[in-house]
Amino acid sequence: MATAVGEGLCTILTSDYYYPSLVQAVFRLVARGLCSFADGWAMVSGTPAAAAGLHDRGAITVGRRADLVVVDDRDPELPQVVATMVGGRMVYEAGGALRRTGALNRHGRARLRARQRGS
Repeated sequence: MATAVGEGLCTILTSDYYYPSLVQAVFRLVARGLCSFADGWAMVSGTPAAAAGLHDRGAITVGRRADLVVVDDRDPELPQVVATMVGGRMVYEAGGALRRTGALNRHGRARLRARQRGS
């Protein structure tokens, strides 16, 4: 898979078994210099959504569903999903992680901050 991504032959990464592998795959591909974070994340979000005809998701854009995952990447070798939003509603939060870091306001709404990554 890594070789195919590096050669531009792979545009979609999916999994029907072990869901954490998708997040881990993106971080490993970026760490090996095989793709940018944006391109890697597109392979597990926007491109599969478009291929499945789900044009209301897959990108953070006005008018689309707000399906988001929050990833703790302090250890890039083992990124952890710490929260999930579906349709703009918080549906999963790992042990109060967002409240401890101040990423949620007092009403439980996410304070979103984008972190730009290089390739």
